[in-house]
Amino acid sequence: MLIAVGSMGGLMLLLATLLIAASRRFHVEEDPRIDTVETLLPGANCGACGYPGCRQFAEALVGGQSAPGQCTVSSDAERERVAQFLGVKVGDVNQLVARLACAGGDNVARPQAHY
Repeated sequence: MLIAVGSMGGLMLLLATLLIAASRRFHVEEDPRIDTVETLLPGANCGACGYPGCRQFAEALVGGQSAPGQCTVSSDAERERVAQFLGVKVGDVNQLVARLACAGGDNVARPQAHY
């Protein structure tokens, strides 16, 4: 029983040491402004700005690849707050609306189900 506990403890210590070493070796520095901008965004992760989520949009804002006006979900005051924090202009607000353009029907696709 003591041998099993000792070997498991030794294995745990070895793996913990490897995890700590890997954590330090592969650490990635990130701009702290990204976290702040992400908290200023609405957090809807809707994709209306053209990015998959608010985190990616915040990264684009900090990187200067996008303007705060692209977030159509947030209010004017929230967009202005993000622009003031980053020291950039708000930019234009272009609200996009999804439109389904499907030409499928009984005459195009073979019926798969019977109702």
